[in-house]
Amino acid sequence: LVETAVGALEVPDVEPIQTTRLAPTIAHELLAREHEIMVEVGVEDADALHTQSVAALDAFLDEATARVDSLPEGSQPGDVFHAIQMTFSSQRYALQVPTLLLTDALTTGNYDCDTGSLLFLSVAQRADLPLELVEVPEHNFVRWSSGAVSLNWDINDATSYTDARYIDGWYVKRHTEPDSDPTYGGYMVPHTRDHIDGYHDFLLGLYAARAGRRGLEEELLRSSIALRPGVGKSLAGLAWLYASHEDFAAEEYQKKALEYGRAAYDRLPGDEFFQKVYSCALATNGLFAEAAEFERAHGASEWRLERYADNRDCR
Repeated sequence: LVETAVGALEVPDVEPIQTTRLAPTIAHELLAREHEIMVEVGVEDADALHTQSVAALDAFLDEATARVDSLPEGSQPGDVFHAIQMTFSSQRYALQVPTLLLTDALTTGNYDCDTGSLLFLSVAQRADLPLELVEVPEHNFVRWSSGAVSLNWDINDATSYTDARYIDGWYVKRHTEPDSDPTYGGYMVPHTRDHIDGYHDFLLGLYAARAGRRGLEEELLRSSIALRPGVGKSLAGLAWLYASHEDFAAEEYQKKALEYGRAAYDRLPGDEFFQKVYSCALATNGLFAEAAEFERAHGASEWRLERYADNRDCR
C-alpha cells in the first residue's frame, strides 16, 4: 500500500458557538456562503432565493426561540429539543432526504439531518443552549453537552438515541476500529466551527458537481480538506474527482488521487465508496496489478477488473 502524507485526526476541543441574541447565526453565515456559490454557478434567481431563505430562517428562529423561552423553569434538555422540533411541524416543514443546502430547506420547506441540525444549532445560538453537531456515516445529529449532562437528539426521527445506538445502528463499527481510533474515523465527536464550515464546503462541492463546474468543485473540496484535515469524506471526494474526470488527467492530479484515496481508505477501510476510490486511484497511476489485487480483496467489481486487465483506469 502507498504511504500518505495526510495528517492524523485528533479529538477536537469544542467550545460552544457564542453569539449575541441579535447577531447573525451560523445558518445566516452559511446561507451567505451558499448565495456566493450560487451566484458563481450562475443561478439566475440567486438573489431572490437568498432573500427568501433568510426571511424563512428568521421566522423559524423567532418561533423556535419563543418556544424555548416559554418552557417552565426546570425543563430538561429533552423538553428543549421537543420545543424546537415542534417548529418544523408548526411551519409545515417535511423530512426529505437528501436536502442538499440550507437554501433548499428554507425555500422548499424540506429538511434532512444536515439542514435540520444546522437550524437547531442556530436556535441554540439565539437561546444560549449548549448544542454541538455530531456526525456518523451519512448522518448528523445534535448533542446537548453541559458538564455531566449529555443528550443526543436525532432531527430525522425526532427522538433521542444513546451513543451506543449510533455506533451500532449507523455502522460506525463497520467503518472503523473504535479501540484504535478515539475519533472513530472522524465520527461521534463534536464538530468545531471549522469542521462545520468544512462539511458545508463539501456539500457545496456536491452542488458545484451537479452544475458541472468541476473547477469550482475542486476548489470547494480543497477548502473542505483544509478546514477539517483528515476527514475521509472530503479526501475521497477530491480523490474521486482526480481519478475519474478527464479534466484532471495530468500526473500531479494522479498522484494526489492516490495520496487522498489511500488516506480516506485508511480512515474508514469498511466504506465501500472509499474502497472504490482507492482502487481507481491505483489504476489512474498505472498500478493495474495492485488495483486488481485490491479490488478482488474488496468486493470485486467485474467492470473495474476488466478495465484493469486491459490496463485502463476508471475514467
